[in-house]
Amino acid sequence: MGRWRVPLVLAAILAALMLMVACNDNGSEKQPAATQTTSGYPVSVTDAKGNRVTFDSAPQRIVVLSPGHVETLFAIGAGSSIVGVDQNTDYPPEAARLPKLSGFQPNLEAIAASRPDLVIMFYDPGDLQTSLSRLNIKSLLLATPKTVAGIFDQMEQLGQVTGHSREATDLRKRLEARIQAVTAKLGTVQQGPRVYHELDPGLFTACPGDFINDAYTILKAQNIAKSAGVPCQLSQEALIAANPQVIVLADEPAGVTVASVKARAGWASIAAVQNNAVYVVDADVFSRPGPRIVDAIEQLGKLLYPEKF
Repeated sequence: MGRWRVPLVLAAILAALMLMVACNDNGSEKQPAATQTTSGYPVSVTDAKGNRVTFDSAPQRIVVLSPGHVETLFAIGAGSSIVGVDQNTDYPPEAARLPKLSGFQPNLEAIAASRPDLVIMFYDPGDLQTSLSRLNIKSLLLATPKTVAGIFDQMEQLGQVTGHSREATDLRKRLEARIQAVTAKLGTVQQGPRVYHELDPGLFTACPGDFINDAYTILKAQNIAKSAGVPCQLSQEALIAANPQVIVLADEPAGVTVASVKARAGWASIAAVQNNAVYVVDADVFSRPGPRIVDAIEQLGKLLYPEKF
């Protein structure tokens, strides 16, 4: 997900994302499966829609309509193959300079003008994949992962597709080692604090069954939205009753600040407000399913358990 600047647009985006996660839920995380020969190619991948795509060689011109996947491709050394990115892409800096396209309202003509041999997306508004297929352009729909491990699975799958398997596997090992270093400090923790993770001023929050929630699970924290539906939007009454001990704000681009949250009617009784445990975090780092999710976990560890870090 990209940097969100308009609350109403954000609410619509969140609803679409969470609905997509719900629709893809079959009891286990559905990620593309890849097979390849010992020589590397051909590589065959089945995407989240069940489309089987075979690559006889590494794609040379990739359009990526998801900032998280852009970050992943650059992290595994495949960034030089990207010729177009989602309009919200701003990391790494070299990716921000690439031609911008919309991932939520994709324009077929603009995509085709980039002459891609692969289009990667996490959202299809209807018939984009079908239209690309008619133009003989390969595409992969990679559903938003539900777990941190799912993010790493996609990393390795993209490594296979782009000819960077070794780099992807090595990166996964390094990222997992960093997570283990965090969790090692929590060995004596039986149950972590109650947390409210705000995605939008409309009280949209991290859902059970998404990768942000999984990050809190890794840290033994309790997501107060555990009984919320999809999309996850809490009522003011339910949030106050849940009495979170920590509030994490990932909606600063929408104008939310620690001071504005503390000033909300009725929130003075919340433990997090009373104990000054309200924190603003970088929305992009915490909301994109890419390698920086480990940065988020490390930051959360320090916020939730300052005495252990």
